[in-house]
Amino acid sequence: MKRIICILLTTIVISFTFNANATNIYRKYSNNKDVQAVKVGKFMLKLARTFADSDDYAEKEALDIAIEYIDDMRVLIFEDSRYSTRENLLNDIDNLSSEGYELLMDVTDDDDRVRIYTLEKRDVIRELIIFVSDGEDDMVFMDIKGRIPIDKVGELVALSNID
Repeated sequence: MKRIICILLTTIVISFTFNANATNIYRKYSNNKDVQAVKVGKFMLKLARTFADSDDYAEKEALDIAIEYIDDMRVLIFEDSRYSTRENLLNDIDNLSSEGYELLMDVTDDDDRVRIYTLEKRDVIRELIIFVSDGEDDMVFMDIKGRIPIDKVGELVALSNID
């Protein structure tokens, strides 16, 4: 009986210490030899502004919004990674909804898939997660953290000239 209680308590503790949130997903896969990991901080976003095309108003405005409201971006690139690594990531992404992330969009076109999740607090997006898969070997997981007012997301969409 003691053994069962001990196993049950250990399982509960482990489940609380590893929630399927974006930070834990990044930590879990960033040191994997099959995965390329990139972290872009606020300074790099400011630096990107200096390289923006001086004639492209939309690009500059989008970068200004990014610099003001985004704290950092983390990207995981899965190219030709092991099947088990890809399956584990897909399971972790499927569990995001249980951690308070809202599925904003799920688009499937043939084998290609794009999922966008948000984590909101009082009409401010705290995290924006973008997951892209080609249905074969390549996947990209992007976690954007900051304090992005919802109305600024609308401005970004308008600047992108999406019809």
